[in-house]
Amino acid sequence: MRLGPDLVWQLGGESLGAVAEQVMQGGSGMSPTRLVHVVNLFCRDGAVPDDQLETAAAIGRAQRSSEIETMAVVVVDAGDETEVGRVVADRIPNAEVVTGRFAGPIPEVFEILRSAADATADDDYLVLTNADICPVPGFYDGVAALIHAGAHSLVVNRRSVFGFFPGETSAPLAAHALGAAHPGFDCFVFEKGLVSSMVATDAVVGSAYVMLSILFNLVARSEPLVVLTDAHLTYHFGDDRNWSSDGRSASVERNLAAARRVRDEQDEPGDRRLRTFFEAFPNWEPDAIGG
Repeated sequence: MRLGPDLVWQLGGESLGAVAEQVMQGGSGMSPTRLVHVVNLFCRDGAVPDDQLETAAAIGRAQRSSEIETMAVVVVDAGDETEVGRVVADRIPNAEVVTGRFAGPIPEVFEILRSAADATADDDYLVLTNADICPVPGFYDGVAALIHAGAHSLVVNRRSVFGFFPGETSAPLAAHALGAAHPGFDCFVFEKGLVSSMVATDAVVGSAYVMLSILFNLVARSEPLVVLTDAHLTYHFGDDRNWSSDGRSASVERNLAAARRVRDEQDEPGDRRLRTFFEAFPNWEPDAIGG
């Protein structure tokens, strides 16, 4: 579904081919030189958790199957660098581990982006995901094909897979299970150059609505933004929806305040694009979330 010139939103059951046709209505895009996957991995009780081990392994499998040049930049806390570095070296063929410049105990999403900046080139496309989001083999080529079709930026849904558990020998099969659609926002693809035009916020990872700041910035600055809601390009073990809880912690309130700041500070044409977005999806207006 095309919502004006700058937003394409995949409807449930709509094929990726149909999405690509709508994107191409705006003219052919460019082929990305390189896709750089930015992710913040961390240790818990001195070890990298099993779900993040699966993320690293999945990134490695996706890199090996890709025809486009790819790289991973893994941003870590200084105290986790040795252990995470060992995990990354074992699982991801082309990766760099960088120490995050974190002001507090919990990283902010824009701190992660700034920390990764020195390891990336100006013409790179960045793939930003949560630590528990696994790309399927072929993920990078699929993303590149949509950019070539004309997408300026992408939001890629995840699918929740069941019957598999991180760390078990059968876990790689999860990449091939269709699973169930999930409504959250966990994976973003955009030009590195867009970061300088974003309203940077203090939204923190690990809490609900952290990625709304990224989403709203991309709505405001992309020409067009393509939002996939029913693709099979990433997956997650199980279906956690802590963001749908009635609880409103301080970090949740902080992340919603950050989203409001993006909404309020984007100038034209970003402001117009955001107003169009909220008219179509009033449930994602920050003031409407949680009552």
